[in-house]
Amino acid sequence: MPKTVVLALLLMIAGAYVAAFTLWNPDPVAVYGFKWGEDIYWQKLPTAYLPLIGAGIGIVIMCLADLANWAAMRGRIKHCNSQIGKAKVVIDQQRQRIAELEGSLSNLCRPKVAEPAQGTAPAEEPVPAAETLGDDEVI
Repeated sequence: MPKTVVLALLLMIAGAYVAAFTLWNPDPVAVYGFKWGEDIYWQKLPTAYLPLIGAGIGIVIMCLADLANWAAMRGRIKHCNSQIGKAKVVIDQQRQRIAELEGSLSNLCRPKVAEPAQGTAPAEEPVPAAETLGDDEVI
């Protein structure tokens, strides 16, 4: 906010000076636009308009010079956006591959249980036979 106030004050001061300069220098001066041999193309303008015209021409030239920089920067932005898009595709593929590998890992770590065939009852587990130590002792 303070920067905006300072900028507005500077613009108001510059505008006031331009208005005062225009009032201080109303005398017309011959301005030659083009001279070729004896032919002279000129116009009478107040002295105050000359710096204003010069500033206007300078602003136009600087805008054209900055246009080239703006176009180059815009091209770099488009290039960076395309690289970001490609990187997102690669990251999505890597995430998908990670999910597949995690699924495979969980399948490998899970103990395999024989599932009963359809339409049959699950088989009962066999009862282990009693072990004998001899002399007919059963554990």
